Amino acid sequence: MPGMLGVRTRVWPLCALLLLSGAAERIQRTTGKGRGIFRLRGGNMELNRTIIVPSEKHPSIQEGLEDVCMIDQLKLKKGVHRLPFTYPIVSRTISVSGEDETWVIGSWKVSEDGRGRFERLKLANLPLSKVESDNDEFSTFDISDGVWSFYKVCVHNIQGVAIHGSSWARLMMNNCLVGGGSADPNRQAKIGLVISNQGRLELNQSTVAWCENFGIDIDAQTDLKLLECSVRENRIGIQVGNDCVVTVDECEFENAVSSLRIDNKARYTSKIFLRNSSMDEDVWFGGRKPVRTKNDPEDLVGDSIWSSEVEDDHSNEREYTDISYSYL
Repeated sequence: MPGMLGVRTRVWPLCALLLLSGAAERIQRTTGKGRGIFRLRGGNMELNRTIIVPSEKHPSIQEGLEDVCMIDQLKLKKGVHRLPFTYPIVSRTISVSGEDETWVIGSWKVSEDGRGRFERLKLANLPLSKVESDNDEFSTFDISDGVWSFYKVCVHNIQGVAIHGSSWARLMMNNCLVGGGSADPNRQAKIGLVISNQGRLELNQSTVAWCENFGIDIDAQTDLKLLECSVRENRIGIQVGNDCVVTVDECEFENAVSSLRIDNKARYTSKIFLRNSSMDEDVWFGGRKPVRTKNDPEDLVGDSIWSSEVEDDHSNEREYTDISYSYL
């Protein structure tokens, strides 16, 4: 027992040192023969590595992803890289970047606080069969309970969902394109982005296009912010569900049946702010607008529910709300 105690006193300080040094994500704990075994993922102890794919050590994207972790950088060379299966990112932090015309074909699934960043990539997924194309879960990037940022990334999907986020997912997108592969009906996505269950989505100077149904579909206490974005060539620009907050600032909506569609119940629970943006001629699908209450901010759009006869100061409120969403 004294010998075993000596081993333990030497091992645990080493594990603590690894944790403090930033190598925690490479440590895997397994059990065997009544003992705790720690293994280091990703091979050596080096940190902040740049992993190039393809290379002699990492001939494919799969080998690169298996090795990268923590603050490593995975850099993909120009060309087409294929994921052999839906690649899981579970409780990991990774950063992936590419060169001009760097494509990654396949599906990504992030869970359990997986997080990271994509830069200068074209991500795409297309169904291999009719069954996959009919599956509402068929997506290019699926994130649950994690934080992810995209910079100068195209996320395409054919007959599915380009990005699906749920359960506290946080996504920030700058200078990105999300949606189908083209305006061709056979190459459109069903939906560009689906975000629900207290998700957060922020798009800056980005485009959402070529979607058969909705460019963006949000629900269940989701917060959506669009700044200087283009939402075009989708059947509906944004679909709004219950308990959501939408802020649209300096954006353009065009070539859609309607710019906005709000569920009937959501009219009373969701709030939409439209500022300095241009919309399609038919802004609200079915004529349904959010319902404004007396204490709502003045730039909240929708129909008021109080009488102008009772509130003389708001006698022109209905006229204001009708034009507030159609800035030119």
